[in-house]
Amino acid sequence: PGAAPPARDRFARRGLGANLGGNEHLTANWMTAVGAVQALRQRAQRTPRSEADLERLFSPQRIREVALTFARTTGTGVDALAPRDVADLPRAALLELSELFKGILRGMALPTSQMLSLLHLLAKKNGGFRTIAVLPSLMRIWTRCFQEDLRGWDNAVVATHEWATDTAAPGMNSRVEARERQLELEIHSWLGTPFGQLLWDLKTFYDSIQIPVLIATAEDLDFPRDLLVVVCLLHLSPRAITHGEQAAEPILVVV
Repeated sequence: PGAAPPARDRFARRGLGANLGGNEHLTANWMTAVGAVQALRQRAQRTPRSEADLERLFSPQRIREVALTFARTTGTGVDALAPRDVADLPRAALLELSELFKGILRGMALPTSQMLSLLHLLAKKNGGFRTIAVLPSLMRIWTRCFQEDLRGWDNAVVATHEWATDTAAPGMNSRVEARERQLELEIHSWLGTPFGQLLWDLKTFYDSIQIPVLIATAEDLDFPRDLLVVVCLLHLSPRAITHGEQAAEPILVVV
């Protein structure tokens, strides 16, 4: 059989997103984002984490505990490794993984094998598709190691800035959330304090993230710089769209 047609052509013919490339601003915007991340890395290198903090985050026991928080049915990424299976590794292997995880944060760089995410296309009820990105399983464990730290940071930001947060959780629904928001607004009204309600449609929100603005905002809120570098690298890493038995060639995210 002949060579497969370019991914953009294959998916465009099936209506799965013709806009996989051809964006004239892609290169310039991508380079601007990369430059912002490089500058952020230089600032983060001035205040490196202690080895004790790295051990707290990525000790073999900690990695095993985090891996066990994933369900057995959790989907796999490009590495085809189930996250929970990492918990079954012997201690010697977890020690090696611990050093790898520490090295990622210490050097603020990703192994090439962990830089490709899979974008699964899911059909919408009213037509069209939405995507769900699946990171390589090792990076999913790596990021979850920060869960407790990020909850503490999130609570501190909310307490300091009096911001509203997304309270969505399993078992909750939009009606419950709407009632709680309305109740809070009524309390402000009774107290005579200024208030406002913003209804924001987040459709395509993640398609319009400006990395330099994200970095500046996160730094203002004291988000850990080394972690922010890795998060930005993940966002800028190549992705491959999958649908059924087909997969596109890796593409760069439009920023």
